[in-house]
Amino acid sequence: MTAIFPLGTTFLPGDVVVLRIFEPRYLRLIADLSARHEDQFVSVLIERGQEVGGGDRRFDHGVSVKVKNVDDEDGHLIVTGMATHPVRVARWNVDDPYPSGDIELLSWEPMDKARRRDVASAVTVLAQSVRVLLARHESTESTIRHPLAASLGTVAAGQWHGADPLPEEIERAFWIVARSVPCGPLDRHRFLCESSGPGSVRLLRSVVEHTDEILMFGTRDER
Repeated sequence: MTAIFPLGTTFLPGDVVVLRIFEPRYLRLIADLSARHEDQFVSVLIERGQEVGGGDRRFDHGVSVKVKNVDDEDGHLIVTGMATHPVRVARWNVDDPYPSGDIELLSWEPMDKARRRDVASAVTVLAQSVRVLLARHESTESTIRHPLAASLGTVAAGQWHGADPLPEEIERAFWIVARSVPCGPLDRHRFLCESSGPGSVRLLRSVVEHTDEILMFGTRDER
């Protein structure tokens, strides 16, 4: 059984997670993790409803979060962690005292050497496209923090892998690019649902293009 924290936002692997927790059931969740000497919970996106009060409808795909620090501030907690790995909730338990379920860790389907090279090349090109998008809309500083911008630049340079890219290298580079796209939580959630490298690349390309169109439309409206 894994504790689950439904939220109105989607975290992706590599994201820094900062949560301000004041609702009793989630204070209990963090207390139980501490009592069991555990440091992992799962975050999923709320499909319908609100974060506070329960009764929400949730998506099954989410991300595992490793807790790094918990600070007590005047009756509420500031929990800091890192999103680590895509997951799927295979079975939900009753929300008593907080959401929980049986979790399946997800990874891409195996790829042969040629396919890994193709996917790695596509990720590099998409990193370049995202850098252009951010520069075009002057959103580099406001959208992504400096360390992520530097990582995006490394992927865009195409020197982040060898002649035979390893699966974990490709996935790590993919998540750097995906986290850099200024899209909404539903698009970010879709990234977590893809089961293959080629499918993830196609989805990322589509989201980058759609996000660019939305930002272009917003820029025209401001004129």
